[in-house]
Amino acid sequence: MNNTIWKYQFKLADEVEIELPFCCEILDIQMASSISSGMGEFELWAYVDSREDRMFKHTLRIYGTGHECHEKMMDYVKTLKDGQFVWHIFR
Repeated sequence: MNNTIWKYQFKLADEVEIELPFCCEILDIQMASSISSGMGEFELWAYVDSREDRMFKHTLRIYGTGHECHEKMMDYVKTLKDGQFVWHIFR
């Protein structure tokens, strides 16, 4: 196994799909920067086997504080502050 930490970037959306190697572990997600509208960009770090050819689409759902969550119980990943906004990330 050739383990490496990779970084991915994505923009704020209700649902985000990120393609990662099949066997990986999401280590952390942080704010990358804020843009003028107050909606930010995110960076995700994952521990991966860089020799793994099989890819898997991970779906992240992002909710603001006070927003209705339509899905049943999901796996919690992270809560982030973006200026006056607070985002809660699930998968």
